[in-house]
Amino acid sequence: MRGQISSNFIDVLAERMGKDSYRFVNQGVAGYEAYNVLMRLDSAINLKPDYVLILVGTNDVTATLSPTIARLSRLTKKIPQPHTAQFYRETIFQIVRTLKEKTSAKVGLISLPILGE
Repeated sequence: MRGQISSNFIDVLAERMGKDSYRFVNQGVAGYEAYNVLMRLDSAINLKPDYVLILVGTNDVTATLSPTIARLSRLTKKIPQPHTAQFYRETIFQIVRTLKEKTSAKVGLISLPILGE
């Protein structure tokens, strides 16, 4: 999560848990969809994390609500197939599988915030 439009929960965690005890790295990129995260997952894996929190999907949902946004998203973000709940689900599963196979990190999935919040 980039955290520039709403609250940046990575900064909140760092503040609450103590920056001296933990190192927090925000790998989020504004506008990314789950597929984009999957494609650049190696950058997170190379950090050898102990924990990974995943919050991605707001842009995936938005693309399902508008054919114009979906078309633009597929072109600019190189999404290989139409936006569907099934494609999102499969991509999230692949992200988690890849993290479990290539790291010893504990993986947490965070529910999407309500659109407009």
